[in-house]
Amino acid sequence: MATRIKNDPRELALQERIAAGYQLENEEEMTPRYRDVLVNTIHIAADLEVFTLPTYSPAIRTSPTLEDKIAIASACQDELGHAQVMYRILEEFGYDTHAFLFERDPAKWRTFQMLEFPHEDYIESVVLMCFGDRAGYITTTDLEENCSYAPFARSLRKVNFEETFHISHGERWVRHFWNFSDESRCRVQNCIEFYFPLCAAWFGMPDQLKTRTDQIAYKIRGNSNDEMRQKWLSRVVPFSENVGIKVPAHYDEKAGKYVLDYEPP
Repeated sequence: MATRIKNDPRELALQERIAAGYQLENEEEMTPRYRDVLVNTIHIAADLEVFTLPTYSPAIRTSPTLEDKIAIASACQDELGHAQVMYRILEEFGYDTHAFLFERDPAKWRTFQMLEFPHEDYIESVVLMCFGDRAGYITTTDLEENCSYAPFARSLRKVNFEETFHISHGERWVRHFWNFSDESRCRVQNCIEFYFPLCAAWFGMPDQLKTRTDQIAYKIRGNSNDEMRQKWLSRVVPFSENVGIKVPAHYDEKAGKYVLDYEPP
């Protein structure tokens, strides 16, 4: 596949334009390969937004106050709105949103393991806002800042603006529950121990194991898996250390980067 693309004049010309900073505005400018990679990227992002919704259901039922219920419901509303933005872009490529949402075989939905566990309580929800939404925000910010398809990049401005509120809400309440009681502190620590590796895995396999680099070649993304994982670690590890939370990662002075204290699967 890589050889065929390298020897294809249209592909080479498109990649040279993109490398020079050009952003595409419509489908007519795309090669078939570029279109496939772009649509797949948007499709995954849209599915992930929808998949967050059912995970919040138990947390809404068990939220300690009405204000907490409203906060979680508001986050769900935001996520559904983010999905709608992405599905509307896919409609421009001939896809049917209704069929995507209501008629698709469940086995064909795209998801990550981090989203396959319902939040048992409010603490679990805010931990995921703090750590999981941070991971999602880093990937969508990368797309907003670097995506060579301008309509998609522009559509993510509102998405990323709203995600900052989810993250700040999570950080504020993680601090609160860490200091509220011994029981709530234990619950926070247990949630983080469970979800930290899943959040770190959000960015995909290590760069040296990745065989397909089309997203980078077409500048649909600007940063590699490991580069985005480093950005995430550079936010969540100092935050955790400041609060007093133990996480399985640290900054390696000799290597000049954050490293995981376990072998990723």
